[in-house]
Amino acid sequence: MENYIEELDKFPESKTSFTELEMNLRESKDTTPEQRKVLEFEKLALAFSIDHYTGAYYGPKMSGKRKDGTDFEFPHKSMVSKEALDYWRERANKTSNPLLKLRYLGLQIEFRPIVGENAFGQERFDYIDTIIAAVENDVFEHSYDGFLHLNRALKVAIFTKQNIYIEKVKTAYFNYDAKYSTDDTPGLYSQIVDAIREHPKVFTDDEKTRIEQNVTDRYHRLYKGDNYSNLKDCAEVLVDYYGVKNREKSLNILRQLETKTISMTDVLGPMRTQIFLHYINQRYFTLSSKEDQERISVEIAKIGPEVVNSLKPIEIPLGEDVVQLIEKSNKELTTGTLRERLFKFVGAYWHHKKDDESNAVQQKTNSILGFITTITYDQAGRPTTLGQTSDDKDAVEFFRTFAPIMARVHHPSLLKNIEDNVIAKETAMDIIGHCPAFIPRNLPMIEKALDAYYANDYIQFMHLIIPQIEGAIRNYVAIKGESTYSSKNINGGYSFITFEGVLRKKCIVEIENGDLAYHLMAVFTDSHGLNLRNDIMHGMAPISYFSFPYADIVFHSLILTAILLK
Repeated sequence: MENYIEELDKFPESKTSFTELEMNLRESKDTTPEQRKVLEFEKLALAFSIDHYTGAYYGPKMSGKRKDGTDFEFPHKSMVSKEALDYWRERANKTSNPLLKLRYLGLQIEFRPIVGENAFGQERFDYIDTIIAAVENDVFEHSYDGFLHLNRALKVAIFTKQNIYIEKVKTAYFNYDAKYSTDDTPGLYSQIVDAIREHPKVFTDDEKTRIEQNVTDRYHRLYKGDNYSNLKDCAEVLVDYYGVKNREKSLNILRQLETKTISMTDVLGPMRTQIFLHYINQRYFTLSSKEDQERISVEIAKIGPEVVNSLKPIEIPLGEDVVQLIEKSNKELTTGTLRERLFKFVGAYWHHKKDDESNAVQQKTNSILGFITTITYDQAGRPTTLGQTSDDKDAVEFFRTFAPIMARVHHPSLLKNIEDNVIAKETAMDIIGHCPAFIPRNLPMIEKALDAYYANDYIQFMHLIIPQIEGAIRNYVAIKGESTYSSKNINGGYSFITFEGVLRKKCIVEIENGDLAYHLMAVFTDSHGLNLRNDIMHGMAPISYFSFPYADIVFHSLILTAILLK
């Protein structure tokens, strides 16, 4: 056991973690009861997870609910005994490993009150000194961890009310910031600034001014360069620091960032430029600057056409098995008689409620959707992915995420079916013309909309056809003897009920067990879904909605409506 303790004290965290150490602890045949107890104390010390952002600094590694509904945590604070704390205190005094010493001391501070005792006063000072020594000797694998531990040390020092220790932590903080918070380390710019904001009374005016000047100088250096991500991070630190108390300084930084963003459109690309301008506009809103909001809104609109021109199918790196699966799916959609192919097209784009609920829960298991994701970029320009659906998302949110993806996948088969007259203009108009819900006087408008669709003019198509689909639903409800009006007020008068209200009428919900109503609400009216009707008709739709995946979904909804409203 002594040999094990010696080896434990030598470990560098950069090569292994506390969790790995805990898992490696094993009892041997010759382990005595006393040694087993020591082993359990060591494993428990290593088991707790550190949380730098909550009041409970050492917390459970795992948590959840048991089958009976009760909460489960491991390790639980009740597992810490006075005997364990006394052992850790002894180990803290003996170990030469700074990371282990930090943990043993931290556990003392965290858990002594839980067993009904006060932590030994000297241990808090030892804890602060150990953090400072660890920072100065660069024992942490990542410099960010050093800042987090300094935050902890500052809070403990403030708790002790000992100015000498507060000053020691501040000095270590300034030195560490000068060493690691550089122009090339976004994410670290804000650490000491956040400490000043959290503990304003601890720092002198001269110290605040010095740090503010350091960040401001960095901002001006970055402004002259072309590293937009770092510049934006630095600007954000300053705007957060100035806030509404120094509103004009905050606005000045944002206006400069706006100018820089527009000037870098060629580097950032129109879509990312628009995203960044939206971010700045949100900041203007927070600072209640309507003039800036109006100006930047014009700039965002100007970039709109460039965004449209830059939209193109995203080339997703897919494995050969996925490519073959997609090809097989599209081949299936383009084989058979014209009638068979028509109904295959309807089925491929039509999402049923139960299927979507099942897919949302099962994380798209056994579905082509499980192989596909769309690639986007976050506000710092880093590639990220969308499309992961968690268990708590409902079917409509699943539809919103994956309907456009599936439309993109099936677009080649749709084009082939148009080419082969399965769903060409004449066929589509014939289907629509035989549906009593589409009244004859509106057919010329629908024909004009289809001309726009087949010519890839999706903006005109969407604006013309969505009201016609809504009108057909309203006509069908009236044909079935249900009202599409509601009483306007107590004095009389009537108004149309909403499109979603019409879709919830019994005669619509009964069609295909509610799947038609679910699909059309997910496409047109549900804010958790695509919400195309509401966003487009109110001029709120992003420009990306006027692209082929969304247009294909609306075109499918038109054909689906015409087929089912018999």
